[in-house]
Formats: sequence, C-alpha cells, structure tokens
Amino acid sequence: MVSILDAMHERLGLTQTRAESAWGLTRTTARDQLTLMRAVFGGPTRISGP
Repeated sequence: MVSILDAMHERLGLTQTRAESAWGLTRTTARDQLTLMRAVFGGPTRISGP
C-alpha cells in the first residue's frame, strides 16, 4: 500500500511526501501541501488571513 501512495504522490508532483507503513500516517512539507492544493483545486494558491 505504501508504494501505491508514494506513486500517487509522485504523479501529483509531491517531491517530499512519503507514506509510512502505519495506516494513515504520511509525512509531508508545506511546499507539497500547496502543490496538492493546486492539483485538487487548480491554478495558483494564495493563503491569506482575514
């Protein structure tokens, strides 16, 4: 299962995200989280306060 998740991460362009063998545990970086947001929602992302 870990290899499947890591393959998906690679396809999404996540370079520093790694799945762990413990169920549901994944290590990632802020940069990869933004990359994932772009993949899911499209376009550039901008995080701003209220």
